[in-house]
Amino acid sequence: MTIDPGKVLDHIALAIERIELDITTPIRLDEDVATFHEITSLIDTMHLGPTIAAHVVDTAMRILSSGRYPEQLVRFPFPERFDLREMTGMKLSDQQHQIAKNIFIKRITGATDLTEDDTAQVRGAMPQVSADDRSDDRLPVRCC
Repeated sequence: MTIDPGKVLDHIALAIERIELDITTPIRLDEDVATFHEITSLIDTMHLGPTIAAHVVDTAMRILSSGRYPEQLVRFPFPERFDLREMTGMKLSDQQHQIAKNIFIKRITGATDLTEDDTAQVRGAMPQVSADDRSDDRLPVRCC
């Protein structure tokens, strides 16, 4: 299997942009970005998890900072009780959830895009995908 990491990152950005234009837009990981196996290969084999994490939050921040949203909404940290799992339906452990929140908080409180080193500082280790998740090629990505 040949994977073009740059193409996957482009597809991630396009999917995020589509959601921003219409929050009801259905996004399917396997159809709109890459297959689940390709994503896990990028993370597990090519060790690009930090790159993907930085790209996702930097893309989201670019969209949010475009001037269409009030600055106080864009730069306001998550409330302590905020749970990404409820918004996205993602299967994350408490530790994985906290890592994801910390990466996003680091970006919204900073003035520049994140680097892979930035994500490494807040994540400790990239969240691992459970064996149960690996068997499913068609994991939906839902928002709100």
